[in-house]
Amino acid sequence: MQTMTKPREPLSIEDAIMKVMVGLGREKAAAVVGKSVTHVYRWTDPDHDTKPNCDQMMKLDAAYVAAGLGEAPILRAYQAILEAASTAPTIPLRIAQ
Repeated sequence: MQTMTKPREPLSIEDAIMKVMVGLGREKAAAVVGKSVTHVYRWTDPDHDTKPNCDQMMKLDAAYVAAGLGEAPILRAYQAILEAASTAPTIPLRIAQ
């Protein structure tokens, strides 16, 4: 697997998934959702069409919290996106898509 050096927006879902992968380790993060490491790594690419579903995101967050690594990073990213959307005059494109 190649390492991606593409920048991720802070508090984005992609950045949060990368935080989970680094914290848990790539193999464990992939095992939590029953996917390959490559598949889960694609979720960290903001330009890739493959995205996790809600169940997969909750499993990753739960494993991260259960491992004692801190608050749920995906939930925090989702909260930040919703907060930004609720204060913006229009819904941001990345949510509306």
